[in-house]
Amino acid sequence: MTARNGKDYYIAEGYNNATARGRVVTFEAKYYFSQDGGRWADLPSVDQDTASRAAKLRTQLSGDPAFQYTVDDPAEQVATADADNEGSKLTMSEVQRLRCMIDSVNQSTAVQPKGYYIVNASNQVVPNRTFAGLEYPDKLESYVHRAAVLEQG
Repeated sequence: MTARNGKDYYIAEGYNNATARGRVVTFEAKYYFSQDGGRWADLPSVDQDTASRAAKLRTQLSGDPAFQYTVDDPAEQVATADADNEGSKLTMSEVQRLRCMIDSVNQSTAVQPKGYYIVNASNQVVPNRTFAGLEYPDKLESYVHRAAVLEQG
């Protein structure tokens, strides 16, 4: 991810576990970030309220993981709509905002080869040992969205 001060963020993603609930797949992902490619730090998960506030920010990342963003509290804005004060402000760190951005991108764009994963008897999503690769790897139809419904068969 590009930052304003030139200290861009590198992101690493790994999976501990994936489960299927019905036919919807949920991956338990773990994320790390680095600005030099040598030292990596945990990118902690964020709650839905933080993600909603982060989505309202329209500035570029600063490049300082400790930077604090100030966001209006939407609940306070509604409560104080008739009052003359500005309502309360909430803060979030750049690391929290970075995680929200990563989650948003992955939710919209993450894909996997069709047929690579199967569901075992414990409803865990595991690599398909008989997966022999894609017949047409350059065709979009050979891939499915990561959160997509599992195919029959």
